Amino acid sequence: MGGVNDLLINTEVIEMEFRNFLRMNGLKQHSYIDESAVVNRHWKTIFLFIQGKELNNNSKFFPRTMTMVKRVPGLSKMFVLFSVLEPGAEISQHTGPINGMLRIHIPLIVPVGDCYLDVSGEQIRWKKGQAVIFDDSFSHRATNQTSTHRVVLLISIYNPQLSTLQRQAVVNIESMLYESEISSGWVKNNYRMQNYAT
Repeated sequence: MGGVNDLLINTEVIEMEFRNFLRMNGLKQHSYIDESAVVNRHWKTIFLFIQGKELNNNSKFFPRTMTMVKRVPGLSKMFVLFSVLEPGAEISQHTGPINGMLRIHIPLIVPVGDCYLDVSGEQIRWKKGQAVIFDDSFSHRATNQTSTHRVVLLISIYNPQLSTLQRQAVVNIESMLYESEISSGWVKNNYRMQNYAT
């Protein structure tokens, strides 16, 4: 998985761009998912892509990261983001809507201690230089009960076994689910480009 290896090799570059973004913009965005799944409000996100749309107001701060991300084979641009678990963050058990994609975490800042991802009962601890790849249609949760932030670059790739036609079906299904979640209030209404306008 050459593109992912490039990201892993260049985690210091990605982290530098992330820290530069924080210095200039702070970390204001909350997670896009239903707050009932977030035990507290300590999960923050910075989106680079959402629903296939590049968010230029954010991505312009990550030129080298974006170049590498776009080279990842099978990349899905439905969601590409930095996921930040602040101290005390806890995301309760939940599942993704469809198994047509794999989620990949590129660890950037990893605290020592009680900080891990649990996928179907298996605890996975992030380590710099090692990608975490999982199917989020399986039940999973995350916690950071340390005194420092945990930061990963989260990207998605299509399941390598899917045909081009099946990939498009996955995109269509996720888009419909997203619109349904918007209308039901499951996704925060202000998330729909209000804070991420290009």
